[in-house]
Amino acid sequence: AVAGRVLTTSEGNPLFVGELVRMLVNDGALKREGDRWTAGIELAALEMPPTIHALLAARIERLRPEERTVLERAAVVGRQFSRAAVAHLLPREAQADLDARLEALRRGEIIERDTGWFLGEPALRFHHGLTRDAAYRRVLKGTRAELHARFADWLEARVGEAVEHDEVIGWHLEQAHQHLREL
Repeated sequence: AVAGRVLTTSEGNPLFVGELVRMLVNDGALKREGDRWTAGIELAALEMPPTIHALLAARIERLRPEERTVLERAAVVGRQFSRAAVAHLLPREAQADLDARLEALRRGEIIERDTGWFLGEPALRFHHGLTRDAAYRRVLKGTRAELHARFADWLEARVGEAVEHDEVIGWHLEQAHQHLREL
C-alpha cells in the first residue's frame, strides 16, 4: 500500500520516488524489519508532498537548524563545494562542528562526496541540483547578497591572479549585486 502511494504521488519520477522513500524512512514511516519494509504508521496518516519541490523543501525543513545553515551556505557556493568554502561562509561558532554536520548531511543522502577537487580540497556536491536549488531558495536575498560577495572575496584571495577563476568570481559578484538591486 505504501509503494502504491509513493508511485501515485511521484508519478514514477525516479528522483521523486527516491526522495519520498528517504523522507519516509527518516520520519519513521517506513521501517526495515529483517529483509522486509513495514509501515511504521497508519497509511491514512502518511502525508506526501505533492511536488518534488515541496518534498525537497520539506526534507530540508526537517533537518536540524545547524545542518540547514551548512546546507544553505553550501548552496550559495554552488552544486559543487568544499569544506573550506562552506566554513568561510559560516558564523565562527558554527565552524567547530562542521565535519559532523557535513557527515550528517552525507548520511542523509542530501550531499555526497564528489570525485573531483575544489581548489585543492576534496569536493562535495549536492545529491541533486534541485536539492541545491531548494536550499538556496531558503536564504533571504539580503543574506544571499552578503554571502555571494564574501565568497567572491574569499575565492579571489585563494586563487590570486589565476584568471581561470575570474568567471566564477564575476558570477558571484553579479549575484550579490542582483540581489541587492532587487531589495
